[in-house]
Amino acid sequence: MRPRSTDLSGTGIAPVHRAGPDEDGAAQLGRRGSVQVRQVQGPAEERRPYFLQVELPGAAPEASNCSRGGGVYICEYGVTSHRLPNGTTQEFIVGTDRAVWTRWTDSDGDWSGWMSMGGRAWSTAPAYDYDTSDPWTFRVFYYDETGEYWGRNRDHDGNWSPSIRYDLSLNG
Repeated sequence: MRPRSTDLSGTGIAPVHRAGPDEDGAAQLGRRGSVQVRQVQGPAEERRPYFLQVELPGAAPEASNCSRGGGVYICEYGVTSHRLPNGTTQEFIVGTDRAVWTRWTDSDGDWSGWMSMGGRAWSTAPAYDYDTSDPWTFRVFYYDETGEYWGRNRDHDGNWSPSIRYDLSLNG
């Protein structure tokens, strides 16, 4: 039976048109999967099966690799660029080893090589200005395979803190 289209906007739930049952009829869940859910309110004729797309931490099995400036990274996580006050740019990627990698431009616009910042990222690695009084400081953060939030802070002079696990995202 194909699920009917239902407006689930604002719920974070999106109907999909397939579930992947295994030989026993149970839903298969890997890095990406579908789960059957049922509406619990409304008349009995409205209690039809819906399918919920579930995104579990990590890249999907079909994750592809991209390259940039001689570095190879997980395409689905993209590239984060952070502009510094002097016009230089620092970029961050999640490499195929799942470490966060960075490179930056000098004042002439020439790129450095990629440098590993370590970690085990299972998400994009965005930059966040956590200290608004100093435009040179920012945090690069990511989520690991268990959904824990990690970050490294850059100080005014360009030095990086060790990786720090935070209780809540974007806390200073």
